[in-house]
Order: sequence, then C-alpha cells, then structure tokens
Amino acid sequence: MNRCTRSVVPLMLALAATAAWANQSESANAPVADSQSTALSPGRITLYEYPNFAGPRVTIESGMAQSLDWANFNNPLHRAESARVESGTWKICSDRAFQGECRVVGPGDYATLSGALASGIASAEPVVRPQLGALTPQ
Repeated sequence: MNRCTRSVVPLMLALAATAAWANQSESANAPVADSQSTALSPGRITLYEYPNFAGPRVTIESGMAQSLDWANFNNPLHRAESARVESGTWKICSDRAFQGECRVVGPGDYATLSGALASGIASAEPVVRPQLGALTPQ
C-alpha cells in the first residue's frame, strides 16, 4: 500500500461508519426534508417595515443581516417593525451589528414588537444553539 492510500483509507472508513450510524438512527417513518430545509440551513425569517406584516418586506434565508440598509425600507432608520419566522431560531436586535436590545425568537408570527424592540429590528442573525428566555409569538 502506498503512502497516499494508507492515509486516505482510515478517513474513508470513518466517513462510511458515520454515514452508516446516521442512517441507522433514522426511522423508516421519518418525514423527508425538502431541499429548502437541511441540517445546515439556519432557517428563514421575513422582516416587514410596518407592524402587522405591512409594507415592504425582506426575507433572510441564509447568513445574517448586520443592518437593514439594503432593505429599501422607507423609514430613515431602516428598521423592521414586525417579523415572521418560518424556520430556525433567530436573534433580532434593536441596533445594527447585533447591538442594543436583542431577543431570541423561534418560528411564529410577531405582528408587533414590544419593549426596546418597539422601535424596530435593525439586525438579525440565526442562532445555532437557542438560549432560554426566548420571545414567544403573539
């Protein structure tokens, strides 16, 4: 066995074992995920300029939004005042770059925001490991 083959074989065995273990843990009746929702997908959130899902909207499906300047909202601060989380868990913040007051939100409709977020959402990012104290839909 040449040197290259010797270093690749253990890696291939480890990958095969991992795939076999993953397939073994799946139930035969488990729902099949569509192409939009994978284990690596951070989720999907739609932000609306006005309360009650009114006005211009933007959807973030992957990655994060450090600011909403690109959203073409009419308000001068470029903030969203309502949100719909279709999947995943998101951190929404009152200031750019995930600063100010932040809340963790899960799937649901957030027609109006309260507290420090009443002035709107200025940034949003997916949360891989949600924290306790998450905001619940209204």
